[in-house]
Amino acid sequence: MQRQGPSNERRFNVYYGWSNDGSGSSWTISSSVILAGSSDGSLKWDYPSIGVDGNWRVIIGAVKITGGATVGYFTAVSTDGMDFSGASCVAGSDPTCSLPGPGSAPGAQSRVIATDSVFHAFVPTLDSNNLPTLIQRYQSSDGVNWTGPLTIGMGSFAEPLNDTPGSPVLYYAPQLVASGYTSGRWSIAFQVKNGNLNNVVVFTSDWGCVFPNAATDDEFLVGTSVSGDNAYWVAYLA
Repeated sequence: MQRQGPSNERRFNVYYGWSNDGSGSSWTISSSVILAGSSDGSLKWDYPSIGVDGNWRVIIGAVKITGGATVGYFTAVSTDGMDFSGASCVAGSDPTCSLPGPGSAPGAQSRVIATDSVFHAFVPTLDSNNLPTLIQRYQSSDGVNWTGPLTIGMGSFAEPLNDTPGSPVLYYAPQLVASGYTSGRWSIAFQVKNGNLNNVVVFTSDWGCVFPNAATDDEFLVGTSVSGDNAYWVAYLA
């Protein structure tokens, strides 16, 4: 979340909100900053994601940017849904990271999810064009200490197309999405180059790799979800 300060400064802070009114019509936004940026812009947080595990622990992940450089993917965790730990590094080049972050912008475009009692972070390796060429998984039982990188079941792949040739230009936003469920299952979806087109691929914790619809058409803007009855879901634009 980006908030403008009293002196037209732009602070990139991560906030947290919840709703339990049954209809989702009323929300409480915590006044506390979960991950705080600096007023002068030298520290920023970007691209947050959130998950809740089977024990009602809440985890929030975000990309850390210092001095204009992306330096890692970090998480904060709460055991009561209110108070959060300080930022813990999953992987990156920041001095606090014990696991090195991959790619030209370590930690950028990463996502965090929660399952039964395990947290998972999916960290892409980006090339010089800021496009993913590998996705690796990290896991943690407490949201603070992380192990990895672990495979998702797929090695390196050719960078997806970022936009269409010619004019007008259509941008694909080839970023991964991820989802988890309290059964312990997870799925991620992203775009890969298939011939001269982008197609969506889905990886799951127990089914492996699937092209839901390998087609001679561009597929992009993907979403995925997991349910408790051994089902996985995907939606995309084509």
